[in-house]
Amino acid sequence: MGVSRDVMEVRDASAGYPPLVDMPLVLEGHVELGAVTQWLSGGTPSRSVEAYWQGEIPWISASTLRKVEVTQSDQCVTPEAVVTGSKMAPIGSTLLLVRGSALHKEIRTGIVRTPVCFNQDVKALIPSKQLYPEYLTYSLLGREGELLKLVSSAGNTAGVLDTKLVQSFRVWLPSFDEQRAIATALSDVDALLEELDRLIAKKRDLKQAAMQQLLTGQTRLPGFEGEWEQTVLDELVTFLSGGTPSRGNDTYWAGDIPWISASSLRTFHIWRSESNVTEDAVVAGSRMAPIGATLLLVRGSALHNEILAGLVKKQVCFNQDVKALVPKKRLLPKFLTFLLLGRANELLNLVSSAGNTAGVLDTKILKAFDVHLPSLREQQAIADALTDLDDELEALEQRRTKTAALKQATMQELLTGKTRLVDPAVQDQPAEKAQPSGRKANIYFMRSVLAAEIVDQLHAEPTFGHVKFEKMLFLVEHLCDVDTGSTYHRKAAGPYDNRALRSIDSQLQKQQWFEARKEDGRYRYVPLNRRGNHKTYFVRYFAAVSDTFEQVLDSFRHMDTERCEIVATLFAAWRDLLHDQPTVSDEMIVHEVLNNWHESKQRIPEDRWLKALAWMRERGFAPEGRRYE
Repeated sequence: MGVSRDVMEVRDASAGYPPLVDMPLVLEGHVELGAVTQWLSGGTPSRSVEAYWQGEIPWISASTLRKVEVTQSDQCVTPEAVVTGSKMAPIGSTLLLVRGSALHKEIRTGIVRTPVCFNQDVKALIPSKQLYPEYLTYSLLGREGELLKLVSSAGNTAGVLDTKLVQSFRVWLPSFDEQRAIATALSDVDALLEELDRLIAKKRDLKQAAMQQLLTGQTRLPGFEGEWEQTVLDELVTFLSGGTPSRGNDTYWAGDIPWISASSLRTFHIWRSESNVTEDAVVAGSRMAPIGATLLLVRGSALHNEILAGLVKKQVCFNQDVKALVPKKRLLPKFLTFLLLGRANELLNLVSSAGNTAGVLDTKILKAFDVHLPSLREQQAIADALTDLDDELEALEQRRTKTAALKQATMQELLTGKTRLVDPAVQDQPAEKAQPSGRKANIYFMRSVLAAEIVDQLHAEPTFGHVKFEKMLFLVEHLCDVDTGSTYHRKAAGPYDNRALRSIDSQLQKQQWFEARKEDGRYRYVPLNRRGNHKTYFVRYFAAVSDTFEQVLDSFRHMDTERCEIVATLFAAWRDLLHDQPTVSDEMIVHEVLNNWHESKQRIPEDRWLKALAWMRERGFAPEGRRYE
């Protein structure tokens, strides 16, 4: 029996043929989305035909439309299934969720990278030849807030994006080349976010494995041996119960004592909540948890999936769904919190059900929970090791948050035409002062953008001024391996380029980003009315090194100026020595600093230089040869 022509066409589409859409040309500027896209509707093949759902073509629905790039699904169908009840989305088209409960919170859209089909809650938007495919996707993501305002309700839960309203939605349409430049810049940031997500997931897995090993004694830290004490939780802690003050008394809920419930028990350290109560409210209907106690959720729907526990860092009160576990003298507070989180799977096995949704950790069962207890000294060592892992994880999460915020700010600027991705090349300078070389002019603007991001992140730090700024720029330039056209000299405060610093200050003020003001004998940077407008250029020029950039700034953020001077000076001397010989010792580097730099370096003891070198090696802040005059 032959294969139908329709099925053959689906098989051709699933092999990767891109769309070819001819539409009338429109002028650059703000245009209606429907003028530059064609729309396709999808569907769901019959669930009663099992053979339809045993194919290889990904079938996209709301649950699988979650990433910028659409490539796969947990449900796949055959070409025959597509012909009878769905539709292929060509490579390069953008899928947009137009019906579903998710639309009450977010816009879900993504560009098709491999041929897929899609259901009736999704539309495929095929760009005209005038519209760069990735730019279309980012235009929808970048205008999420405005699109969410178009969502109406259908039934009890579903949100609806009316097709006609979205087709009338106006988007910014620059030249094709600028669309491509914008999409490339945003795609680079997405790649960084994906890499950070991968690192965070890997670090979480490592932490969980470490907790399971260390908190059960399966793995021992160096220097510890001997048997652990076998006991139960009731022997180690005192259980306290909480409550909820009357909701009918508004004055109870106008205080400054954090009131902890399941929704606010989401961080390792517990010290704040969206709900705060007065002392009278605590007396009337709640309970204080002392600092050092561990709060543990014992009733709630979350217990069907996870254990919620946190260490109290500031006096808080808590509700009836939470218990406060106050450790006795032979149990360290932080070790207790790690113990409960590290043995979460065992605790989840103890959860029973109450009503339709709530899970329950019965207090009697908790009190009988088996615990293997090491010495206080080993408890401290284990807590310190796990805290180090927590700190590394937190640093990655903070970096991801900053990167996501940078992407959002960039999209708002670029996708509305407020900021244009054109080579500025100091375009505001008078003609007689313009740089003779276009390349150099661009490098100097790039340097100003790099400087602006450093200042933007550090200007509020009390240690940040002219000298620290110069050291940070030097270290960022060399550790990120970017060329800014600066020429550094061996000066009293370390590697220094006074001409570059004056030029940067001038450009920061000219662009209305920051102004360097001298107050009480030192410079500080004051934000101006266009602060933040540099970020679109920062993404364009430095997205590939933003991970290293953040690592450098985080490492030196709270350091005083002298410590930054020490590291920058050592880096420069180390790099100079490597120019003449393949390997150098710490003693050689310090000798170079103290004898062949500026005499003011001798004010700093030799042991501080050596300790700083050890710190640099530990963090991988090592140079590759280039010489300074």
